[in-house]
Amino acid sequence: MRKLMIPVIVIFIAALLMSMFIVQEGERGIVVRFGRILKDNNTEIARIYEPGLHFKVPVFDRVRMLDARIQTMDDQADRFVTSEKKKTLSLIPMLNGVSRILVNTT
Repeated sequence: MRKLMIPVIVIFIAALLMSMFIVQEGERGIVVRFGRILKDNNTEIARIYEPGLHFKVPVFDRVRMLDARIQTMDDQADRFVTSEKKKTLSLIPMLNGVSRILVNTT
């Protein structure tokens, strides 16, 4: 009986430690299960975890951390018109002729 209790206790502790995750200050966490974002039961909005200690299903869930801080840029945004005649801002400088983020201003 004693030989059986030690592996059961070790497995229980390992499963408990694998089910906990910590979201640091300045970050938000999103749990992904089988490649799909977990959503609240009542709404179709993604469940976002605030900073602190949280729990997940050990093997099936993965936690993705997102930076929640406000990020600013020192450079000026580039303005240009698309082929559909919409005014657009380029928020990240051109890298190899391709702008990474575009914001529609109309």
